[in-house]
Amino acid sequence: MALTAPQRDAQQIEKDLSTLLQCSKPTYEEIENLIHQYVILMRILCEEIIFLDFGFAAKSCIGRHLWDAHTLINNRYRKIIGRYKGDKNFVIEKRKVEKHYVDFIKTSQYFYKGYIQRLASHFSGIKGLSRIAGILCINKHTADSSPIVPVELQKLIEQSCYATLLRLGDLSRYRNMIKTRERSWQPAVGYYQLANSLDPLSGTAHNKMAVIALADNNHLDAVYHLFRATAAYEPDLLAPGNLEIEFKKILSARFSANNNQMESLIWWFILLQANLNEGVEFETLEEMQKEVLSRFTSYLKEEPCDDLIQKLVLISIAAQYNAHRRLEDQGAHNSPESTRAFRHHTSFNVRLMLQLLSVITPEIDDSLMDENSHTKFDEKQKSLRTKSVIVFQRILPFLRHYTLWFAINEPHIRPNTSDDLSKSHNKELWSAYALFLTKLVNCYPVKEMTTVPYLLNEDGTTVGFMPFRNPELVKALDFYKQVDGNLKPYIGDHGSNV
Repeated sequence: MALTAPQRDAQQIEKDLSTLLQCSKPTYEEIENLIHQYVILMRILCEEIIFLDFGFAAKSCIGRHLWDAHTLINNRYRKIIGRYKGDKNFVIEKRKVEKHYVDFIKTSQYFYKGYIQRLASHFSGIKGLSRIAGILCINKHTADSSPIVPVELQKLIEQSCYATLLRLGDLSRYRNMIKTRERSWQPAVGYYQLANSLDPLSGTAHNKMAVIALADNNHLDAVYHLFRATAAYEPDLLAPGNLEIEFKKILSARFSANNNQMESLIWWFILLQANLNEGVEFETLEEMQKEVLSRFTSYLKEEPCDDLIQKLVLISIAAQYNAHRRLEDQGAHNSPESTRAFRHHTSFNVRLMLQLLSVITPEIDDSLMDENSHTKFDEKQKSLRTKSVIVFQRILPFLRHYTLWFAINEPHIRPNTSDDLSKSHNKELWSAYALFLTKLVNCYPVKEMTTVPYLLNEDGTTVGFMPFRNPELVKALDFYKQVDGNLKPYIGDHGSNV
């Protein structure tokens, strides 16, 4: 397809805008005039090119060119605002620039939300896109909807929606950064989470959520999202370097002990992970692991914060996966530090799984009794049974995670390992897991079980998590695919017709 007149004009304005923004002090009138022209022309391009021939538009990277222009303008605004920072003589000028900047961000947000609305209405019948539009409360009804969309084109459309959600997240993040009151990262995080749900195989959204966590000095969330970004099917290239920087910050930071059980657990845990990542022997390793495991078990029994426990479990598993991949990359020339890091992470996961089993196994007899039993319980017994059910339901999702980890890492956790300490823990794990499974099947016979036709909540959050997506696993342990090999629907989509 030959370039249209609007395309040629847009290319020229893009070139002029780039040249102007590289100047030291362009005037507002010059910039805003070009911005106004460029946005109008790009909207025309969306009408004439993207929705006329989406394949050609994707190949021509029209969406990326538009975002590149937004990025140039955004960087210029931030640079100007940075000049006024802390200078009381230019308070009024700074406010004027910030107002222009906020107006620019609002206009951009309005445009990109409208773009998703147009995608959803024009290309009807794409489940992922329709689900996103529904969550954003976007009106999908229009008179210009297209006929059935080919599978190849559907992928391009969903990729475009994914990129747009990331851009909306970035714009929300930029807008929040210049606020002085009522700051909230939630709009930005919300867009990144939507992007991740649309394409869970990519680690980009997790890396962007890590940027927000770092801005808030939230070390746990930063480590969690950076590990998720590195352990994705399509890992973010910036995440490994960012993770190493974050671990160095953690190792050099100081933490004042307090009586907050959750904060203490989090700090001990991320400090342990940073040390394990180093792959060096140190005297307090065993003591530190015992401290973390003790706090982990206490928290598991007393607090209902499932989100925190899931993060700790997935970080531990991702860390071991990362260490194993590092060994594979080094091949025959792997370093002693890399070997130790993998061994330490594997051993810690064994012990963490043991702690989960030690808490859940005693609860099985009380929590999984036949509900049709005629046995009468007094109030105290009923209260204990209710507590057992709650504990069991809270821990079972994490044991499902570790069931996959156990099956995939079975060669590394056999009881006949050469390391005496690991051998002891490995033997204990095999025995404890066998006891748990025996009790479980006595309550729920395998023959009476049916396959869940949708993704459970814990599976929906780990679709793109490579430590769980081993193609060599038996089908019974593939929690993600249907019989035909396609991904199971999310629990909210099951049974719905889009």
